[in-house]
Amino acid sequence: MRWTYLACARSVTSDEASTRTSQEATSLPGFGLLSGRAIPPVCLYADGNFQKIARSDRVEVLQGDIVYRFVPDQPGRRFHYLRVRVGDDSEPVSIVNCHVPASKKVKLTVDTRQLTFLAFHRACAGDRFIWGGDFNTGVIQATALVQSIDDSYNVNSTAAQP
Repeated sequence: MRWTYLACARSVTSDEASTRTSQEATSLPGFGLLSGRAIPPVCLYADGNFQKIARSDRVEVLQGDIVYRFVPDQPGRRFHYLRVRVGDDSEPVSIVNCHVPASKKVKLTVDTRQLTFLAFHRACAGDRFIWGGDFNTGVIQATALVQSIDDSYNVNSTAAQP
């Protein structure tokens, strides 16, 4: 699947917004819930019910996909993948957002978790990355799984939170 670029809204200043009624102001491109503030331009990308919104004056979306079919007997497992360039930084960053549910019908085994983390690794293809979401996996098991994918990964679970 590929993300479809839906819209890119321009910045709207609070002066421009204040000259309009609240209904007109909220319908202005780039203006919405943060009334009375300058709103940076944003772009909306969508693939079905999955959407991503990027602040387009700072973030360039290079690629966006929904990755699935990485667990052979569970084709419904999927994650969001974005590759972006931030500001003037020339090196892209890959971002993975995933929710890994488990139920009596859809089992979450060590092998399933391993295939999931391996799919993240392959999607990011050597870029700097951020993997986030509900992996439904404890920190000790997640550490072991990540380190088993690539021995150059050095997991620091005491790292400061962003």
